[in-house]
Amino acid sequence: MRVLILLLLISTVALAQQPTLPENKGRIAGKVTDATTNTTVEFATIKIIDATTSKLVDGATSSETGFFNIIVNYGKYVVNVDFIGFDKYTSDTILINSANRELVLTNIVLSTKSKNLQAVEITAQKEAIENKIDRKIYNVAKDLNAASGSAENVLQNVPSVTFDSDGNINLRGGANVTILINGKPTSLGGADKQALLSQIQASSIEQIEVITNPSARFDADGTNGIINIVLKKNQTPGHYGTVAFGAGSRQEAKSFTVNKYVTTASYNYKNKWLALGTSINYNNKPVFAYGDLNRTTQTSDSTQLKMLQYNSSERKAVAMNARVTADITISPTNQLFVSGSGMNNINTTDELINYNFSNKNDLLLSNFNRYNTSTTDLKNWNTAAQYRHDIKENKSFFTIDASYDNLKTNNASQYITLLQPTGTVTQLSTLLYTNLIQAQADYSNKFSDKVKLETGIKYTTRTAATALDASNNVSATGYEYDTLISSSLNYIDANYAGYANASGAMLGLNYMAGIRYENVQVNLTVPKNNGKFSYSIANFFPSLFLNKVIKKSTVGISYSRRIRRPSADQLNPFPEYDDPTSLRVGNPLLKPEFINSFEAVFNTTYNAWSYSLVGYYRLLQNPFNRLISTDNKGVTYVKLANIDGTYNTGIDASLRLTFIPKTTISINSNTYYAQVKSTVAGNAFSKQGVVSNNKFSVSYSATKVVQFQLNANINTPMFNAQGIIQPANVMGISAKYDLWKQRANLTLNYSDITNTQYFKIKVVGTNFETTNYRKRESRILFATLTVKLGKDDNSKRKRMVTRDEQQGGAGGDAF
Repeated sequence: MRVLILLLLISTVALAQQPTLPENKGRIAGKVTDATTNTTVEFATIKIIDATTSKLVDGATSSETGFFNIIVNYGKYVVNVDFIGFDKYTSDTILINSANRELVLTNIVLSTKSKNLQAVEITAQKEAIENKIDRKIYNVAKDLNAASGSAENVLQNVPSVTFDSDGNINLRGGANVTILINGKPTSLGGADKQALLSQIQASSIEQIEVITNPSARFDADGTNGIINIVLKKNQTPGHYGTVAFGAGSRQEAKSFTVNKYVTTASYNYKNKWLALGTSINYNNKPVFAYGDLNRTTQTSDSTQLKMLQYNSSERKAVAMNARVTADITISPTNQLFVSGSGMNNINTTDELINYNFSNKNDLLLSNFNRYNTSTTDLKNWNTAAQYRHDIKENKSFFTIDASYDNLKTNNASQYITLLQPTGTVTQLSTLLYTNLIQAQADYSNKFSDKVKLETGIKYTTRTAATALDASNNVSATGYEYDTLISSSLNYIDANYAGYANASGAMLGLNYMAGIRYENVQVNLTVPKNNGKFSYSIANFFPSLFLNKVIKKSTVGISYSRRIRRPSADQLNPFPEYDDPTSLRVGNPLLKPEFINSFEAVFNTTYNAWSYSLVGYYRLLQNPFNRLISTDNKGVTYVKLANIDGTYNTGIDASLRLTFIPKTTISINSNTYYAQVKSTVAGNAFSKQGVVSNNKFSVSYSATKVVQFQLNANINTPMFNAQGIIQPANVMGISAKYDLWKQRANLTLNYSDITNTQYFKIKVVGTNFETTNYRKRESRILFATLTVKLGKDDNSKRKRMVTRDEQQGGAGGDAF
């Protein structure tokens, strides 16, 4: 803790120093406002004219809060300010000398032109993918899936992002990815995280930020990087909204059955002091899945036990979520941002599993069926607030943030095992409570275009409690409580963190360098056996980014160190009994894993094409890996354990072509050489090979109102310490038709045209071999009608600037 305090004191003293002007130079600054609405005007053109020669000396554009700041030599000047739709502003003659070195113009007020501008359309479209010094930004507006899909659908088209069979996100082949919503983590994890992604409508997403080498401003969790989902904010004055209705079907035999429905609505209002946004979403999307598992076990008496398992299931998922945001301008230098959201997700799953056990001669030993029925009621809500104070011309500011996130999951399951001639019934009830509280304070000072310093402190605490109650109908009197299966767990952690970060330009290079300190204390209690596990760990996490712009190209290097700490369910020593032949068990002895990540970047842009090339090397120390073992009865135990190490060396390349009229072609390829080393039960494992994940997209604008998009994912096999995962190659097509002068649009999405999205893995262990195949419905036709309502005033664009946007991430540089 002393180190943290010392770090913050040093940073604060450094930030307190104010920049001095160079010798024989002065400063002209000001703020541009709209005379009619009294709102600030961004992107206004500022010209500094020499009053003696009438020549242009320097220029700039006003920032998103209307400010400009220009350094000039001593002399006499006139300031011209111009913006489309407004009369030009011209100042009186300004004298800058040793006695009057700094002048702030506070009365630059632009009046609307008396003449109406007719048939004038101003468009400024963002590129589909933007490269920043510490991240890639994927702008969702370019993706036709954004009209009808969810966040999960959008992420499937994001370069370097893939999904496994359970819906978990992988980034560059690694599964430990931190998901942020508007720069903030949530209490959701695992399958619950997938439920969250499926409920975020793609149409509500502004952009996806992929951060493979996060800076010191971010929490150090997530060894494979961060994916930040930035939701849209109301950016223009007026009142406006949208409503959307969607219906989808799965293909059965030669026909389609309509059984999926989505309804969304949003409303936004903004004036000079308040920006209000609301949205609500209803989602009903049942999912059918099936698969098989083939396992051969060599028992201790040298006999073989074979198991063949078939399963099919249907999950009925009904969810509703709502979100409210308010951005309040208290004064020109004080802003308040508040938000709240809630989600209720009810999943009902019916599953049939058939088990067949035989010996090595395929003689049937036993056969039985198991019917599983479970209902999960997930409720999640969160609230957040941020206060921001601008100290000097928007160059220096501080923010205070606080958030609270609550999750409650109630699962009731019943497992009916039918043997000949009788059967057993097991009932399980699982409760999970999770609370996440965060509080932070940050300070930023941009001394000049060459120096910007930031510092902050943060406190995070997470509490989780689970209770599993089981009973069996083993007696004539009814159900009896099963003490063997029943268990409970209490978990709490606290993270005390601080960081300092410097960025700017020096010696022709752009740089960002920082250091983060985190002290985490974890306590885990298992009341059933009076088990108590706790640890405290403190670490420093440095980061460094360097790049240089050469004409239309950028070259750079970066480094970061991060950590993955085991979660409550990963530490829980009691098995999950969803399937009695395949048990998942936590490991209270798990150690944190660390990653050291190095990257070299080259980006370039030409008129008709652009590409990005990233070479990377990643070293994981003590990485988690799922290790599988079996007993003499053929029961499989899946348990996380630390293995020796994982090494990845790869190239992540993106190419964008626009040389064909009305057509944009995007290609992304992430190819890497991986090596996995581990020792299990005294046996050493070592695997290495080349893995490649490739994405291909073609967008075609047939007319001004008709667009098409084709997406394809082509992958090679992957592997872990014990298994080989077969590739799933997927293709989808989308079409969009604008209606009523773009006040509405109709979108069609047809996913997985070839019906080849599946999961297949072969695992070989000390005394067993397993092949597992799983397939969930993925060939889906979905139609969505979106209608825009209300009116927004696009002529007076003014946007409230959050701390995150000032730091260059549009919501992504959250601490």
